[in-house]
Amino acid sequence: MITQFSGPIRYFVMVYFARFALGMISEFRVTPAVGLSAALLMEMPVMAIVSFFSARFVLDRAPDTKTPSDFLFIGCTAFVLLLIAEETMARILSDSSVFTLWAGLSPFAALTNATVLGLFMLMPLIVGLKRNPAVPS
Repeated sequence: MITQFSGPIRYFVMVYFARFALGMISEFRVTPAVGLSAALLMEMPVMAIVSFFSARFVLDRAPDTKTPSDFLFIGCTAFVLLLIAEETMARILSDSSVFTLWAGLSPFAALTNATVLGLFMLMPLIVGLKRNPAVPS
């Protein structure tokens, strides 16, 4: 059973640590200079690249993942782990829910954040289908 979750856990850990490090830099250096919306917009391509290479790394080391459902399992499980981790960190660092923090964002910043999270969830599927175009149904 643990091998079934090793791919999603690897993917989550790689992207979460990159997101955490980038968020710390953004929070203390970029956001005060350019504002939250611009900082999130600058973060988006970096996180897309990190998600792409992390998904590629994980799929290269998981030869048993061959179907779209396997790719989606990795992405969705990692997404749930990311939401749990972000909620935990929000409670520890700011004594509020991550959803409360997201509600305080401007509509543009919230859309940007949702786009990055959706891309994170779907990236194993995108990479997997690109690498295996003749995926069995």
